[in-house]
Amino acid sequence: MSQKKGQITLFIIIGIVILIILGFFLYIRSSTTQEDMVTKLTQVQEVSRDFDLVYDYIDNCLNEIATEGLQLIGERGGYINPGEYGVSAGTDATESSGIRLAKNWLIPYWFYMRSENTCEGTCAFTVVPEVNLFLTEAQGSPSIEGQLKEYLEDNLDTCLGEFLPLKEQGFDVKELGSLRATALIAENDVIFSIEYPLKVTLGEKSQDISNFFIRAPVNLRKFWEAATVISSMQSQFKYLERLALNLIVAYSGMDSDDLPPMSQLTFEFGSEKRWQKSMINKKIKDMLALNVPLIKVYNTKNYQYISAPGNRLKESMLNEGVTILGNSSWSDLEVNFAYLGWDPYFDLNCKGDSCESTSASFDLFGLFGFQQYNFAYDLSFPALVTIADPKALNQRGFVFNLMLEANIRNNKPMSANFSSLGRVPYAGESMLCDYDKRNSGEIDITVRDIENKPVQDAEVTFTCGQSCYIGRTGADGKLKTRFPICLGGIVNFMKQDYLRYSAPLSTAVDRPEKFMVQMTPILTKKLVVKKALLRKNPVTKVFDRVPQTFVDPVNITENETALITLERLGSINEQGHSSMAEYHGGQGPVEIQIAPGNYSVRIDLFYNGDVSIPEEVRRVGDESVTIPEMEFNDMFPNGGLYYDHNFNMFNLNKGDLTFIALSPNIPFIPEAERTVEDITQVSKLGFYSYNWAYPLQVRYGP
Repeated sequence: MSQKKGQITLFIIIGIVILIILGFFLYIRSSTTQEDMVTKLTQVQEVSRDFDLVYDYIDNCLNEIATEGLQLIGERGGYINPGEYGVSAGTDATESSGIRLAKNWLIPYWFYMRSENTCEGTCAFTVVPEVNLFLTEAQGSPSIEGQLKEYLEDNLDTCLGEFLPLKEQGFDVKELGSLRATALIAENDVIFSIEYPLKVTLGEKSQDISNFFIRAPVNLRKFWEAATVISSMQSQFKYLERLALNLIVAYSGMDSDDLPPMSQLTFEFGSEKRWQKSMINKKIKDMLALNVPLIKVYNTKNYQYISAPGNRLKESMLNEGVTILGNSSWSDLEVNFAYLGWDPYFDLNCKGDSCESTSASFDLFGLFGFQQYNFAYDLSFPALVTIADPKALNQRGFVFNLMLEANIRNNKPMSANFSSLGRVPYAGESMLCDYDKRNSGEIDITVRDIENKPVQDAEVTFTCGQSCYIGRTGADGKLKTRFPICLGGIVNFMKQDYLRYSAPLSTAVDRPEKFMVQMTPILTKKLVVKKALLRKNPVTKVFDRVPQTFVDPVNITENETALITLERLGSINEQGHSSMAEYHGGQGPVEIQIAPGNYSVRIDLFYNGDVSIPEEVRRVGDESVTIPEMEFNDMFPNGGLYYDHNFNMFNLNKGDLTFIALSPNIPFIPEAERTVEDITQVSKLGFYSYNWAYPLQVRYGP
């Protein structure tokens, strides 16, 4: 069992690094050239107001067909008709260049093994972007720009419908030339332009019209960049393979009925331990379906750090092992991974369907035996990557799909030169982390906290495709040692009760560096919740502040409960941190773990009792309308505080915390004076929180 733990420690704690290098994307053209093109395509033709209807009609068709083309490009991984460019889907998910999700929905692989799954010797792999697909026509063919242009030219006539709606309005439209389209993927949007010479006549008036354009609000360059980086990093760093190997190590072993160990030795005579190969295949499929969606891209909109207090190994597996570093400009993109139960290519060096040990015995100073378990996993599987911006295309949303393929042979990510070795032991990590490969100059590290005090025993790791343990700081907060050589590595600092800190570090042979880090402590603080009151004017029925309670807030009652949620607004270098607490009126302070910084704050205040709004008869015009009595039992919303940016909590050393919630105090308004409109005050608390932010800031003290 100790051997298995060692394997997990070495293999699970792997951060997948993305190297984003200036000039990586060949599609970026000079800004001057693009500005000239934009200016040319977006020249507005002056049209008499009598012919505005014609111009609007053609613009609407242009917008409709352009949007259709964009959505097809996104849904089908950069191809409007993937089959026309050699993309095909067979019955075997890992023996083709694409996967069909529905009858007419074919998504291409952006990285996959072109050779057969059983290949040995030299196996060919294919990367699609910038090789078999380009963003712009200037870079090569096929291109996304070129396909969008052709889609306009092929489909716009259908939408125009021979201008019949215009002819019904009295217009006569004659073609003076053929339609020519242009699609330009600009810096932040896509420009569609057509040159379509027309002569339009209305009564005795006529005008020649030829140029039309629209801007589609979707940053296609950003989607291309994200898709290219994600697929390229899979080709270089094999993060899908590493995730699968992490799972195999975590779920395998002599004490597991699910998966046999890659390598394990037991001292016993014979063994009845057996695994069924077909069931192993099923278990791996289940593991992939549950865990591939855990892969997240750092800096994207839906990235979230997963905390596992007290279990650093689990926390590392849920984060470092399934996180890809992304570009900070992707903060408006959502990136999701999925494995939809496709049958993988799977093989294991077992005797038929039964997987068991090889045995041996010796008569040396007494008889003893041992069981050797060496299993080589071969696995190939697809993963669907979905990149989305819900706000693109004027809130319609835009989605870009692509497929990636993972290939494992002999318990390792597959390389182009592969030979089956039969039963082999798990080889462990690459040589990157070996001490004799640490050839940088002396890296002089200093770690201090926010009060400039040294941080002792901060654990330092270095990630470059895999994570290497470097060492820990001494009593002076310093560590001086050599690192492996890596361009674009990530150095990580971890200590119990501190926020984890990560920063880029590139190392070179014999080049010394000085590295200074400030780590933020996680403190345990006591808190209470009080409330600032809103008072209902008995005459106007309007709620306003009770000024004294904003200066000297009142205690919440024994019948009230406050739920506090704090989300720290951290930097790109620090891990996120969130805290929750529940405070009951009439009790003493409660504890919360919190790190100094800016926070978003949400407080929900509830009244734990019966509240009723009496029946009321109102006049509406000439009629009487009865508003029935409303009754609420327990958890009646009676206030809160909603502040989603820069709620300052840097000065935690000043003492305990007092949070202030706004409350319309509806349960304490005389019942006869309550109306249904009173309940709407709760929905206005976010507005009130911003208007009166200063007096509602957290207070410090005993």
